[in-house]
Amino acid sequence: MRASTVATAALVAGSTQVQAAPTFGLAFGLLKGLTTTVHADINLLLGSLGLGVQTNANVHGQAIGFGGVGCPFSLANQAAVSVNAGLHGGLSHNIGWTAGVNGGAFINWRNFKANGVTLSGWLVQDKSLDVDWWNKYGSDCDDEWSLTAKLGAQAGAILEARYASYITTSYIDALAAAGINLLRIPTHYAAWVSVPGSALYHGNQQAYLKTICQYAIERHGMHIVIGLDSLPGGVNGLAAGERIGATAWFNSAENLSYSFQAIDAILGFISATGHVNAFTISPINEPCDVTAQFATQGGLSLGATNFINTYVQGVLKKIGQIDARIPCMVQDAFLGHDYWAPFFSVGANIVIDSHVSFSGAVGAGISAGIGAGIDAAANVGAGVNAGVNAGANVAAGVGAKVGAGVGAGVGAAAGVDAGAKVGAGVGAGVGAGVGAGVDAGAKVGAGVGAGVDAGAKVGAGVGAGVNAGVKAGANTGANAGVSANVNLSAHLIAPSVCKQASLLKGSGKFPVFVGSYGIQAQEGNTLSGRKTIYNTQKYAYAQNLSGGCFSHAKANSNTIAVAGEGSASDYNSFQSLMSANVATKNTDSCYC
Repeated sequence: MRASTVATAALVAGSTQVQAAPTFGLAFGLLKGLTTTVHADINLLLGSLGLGVQTNANVHGQAIGFGGVGCPFSLANQAAVSVNAGLHGGLSHNIGWTAGVNGGAFINWRNFKANGVTLSGWLVQDKSLDVDWWNKYGSDCDDEWSLTAKLGAQAGAILEARYASYITTSYIDALAAAGINLLRIPTHYAAWVSVPGSALYHGNQQAYLKTICQYAIERHGMHIVIGLDSLPGGVNGLAAGERIGATAWFNSAENLSYSFQAIDAILGFISATGHVNAFTISPINEPCDVTAQFATQGGLSLGATNFINTYVQGVLKKIGQIDARIPCMVQDAFLGHDYWAPFFSVGANIVIDSHVSFSGAVGAGISAGIGAGIDAAANVGAGVNAGVNAGANVAAGVGAKVGAGVGAGVGAAAGVDAGAKVGAGVGAGVGAGVGAGVDAGAKVGAGVGAGVDAGAKVGAGVGAGVNAGVKAGANTGANAGVSANVNLSAHLIAPSVCKQASLLKGSGKFPVFVGSYGIQAQEGNTLSGRKTIYNTQKYAYAQNLSGGCFSHAKANSNTIAVAGEGSASDYNSFQSLMSANVATKNTDSCYC
């Protein structure tokens, strides 16, 4: 892992608040295969597991096109659906939800039906989910890495107080009353292993996690998915992936070694709970080594695919040393089941995790307030007036011309024309203050009045989080099924999900779980329509797949506007949905 700044190193070395994470299960230390040495040689590291570097990325299957907005469904044939029909479904369903824990039996994801919620903003901090808290402690910080560095010696006390209060057993009771049978819990690697040079806090996260997990399992029979949302070096350039702008995890033997240590710690934690059968391990989340093309087919290189497969094969080996019946969840990087299926034998105990968003903000930690309206004559990049059109000048004051078929927003080739907006005001995978990269692979940074031509990269002050490059022919929306002339409008969601949820199933070689879904659309959001959109997804994912998981347990985002009624909290907070009688145990007001 690359060395951090002197200030960050001093923080980690000198903080009196940082405590060693507790170790559960002394007997676990006697097990074989523990990664106790940090390896600089990847072959030595993998050799200890009886593995080699994976090099067969080229045999991947067909990818689903998410197009950078997080929606894999086609809305083209639904444009004529009336608003009332789309928002006010009248069907009710009695879904036979599977028990998250059934005695000592392990779940089979092929039969398991998950009705889950993600405990985001708890052990992994997200600025968009608790605006008041961030304004209090680090309004000028965009990720937890910079927040912890700013807080210095106070970081431990502040974060530990949050761990103790943000998610409580009484909140787990409320989730159970709403019919929740699964908790997806994101963690940083720092909850499991101390990595030199990392600014992320390494403290008592496991103790708080243990309290919630054991209560949820023993009191309510919930299944727990423990996720590693970040890995040393950064897995996607987003805040939750470690820190904004970081993708150094890929192809680093040292970072891989620390990642295996984190997996060992998770397995030790699971073993010590006495409920090994109640857990699934998710070793990586939304990986992407080309951040500017996050949530598109161009977001993951073949080299990165090989490195992920090398890591996951090692994780499977380590799980097998404890109990091969513990499932491993493989996040699909917005590429879908079929892309990953060829890499694993049919008997592998894996479940594919797909994420679905209708707002464009598919990546946790993408800063809000980014305007990337892209149409003919749209503004591209803060203060840059870019009329994007065949032969049009791109960027005010710049004489660069984008030839027909090259510029973003050129007819159907890019899937963007007048009226088709990508992530308007939402982010569409665009990092804080960053407009959108518009043309063949181009990245246009915020406030950059530079010429945009084929292949040009303009990154002004982006460093981190330049998350959208709408490239010619990459179908912003067309691959994702979002046709030109159609925005991701709320009234289109329910009918589209009903007809196409099975798309995520792919060939069916492995079970598929929608590990994160939301109900906020890019436009046309109504408070009265939330129940139908929520229940329609809840039903459709259970009918066609292994169920789903709502994206956020809580969200204090009342100051973040949406296109339509209410605020972001009204759509992104499960707590708010429960309070409004939108999320209940019953599945009624469903469109399907």
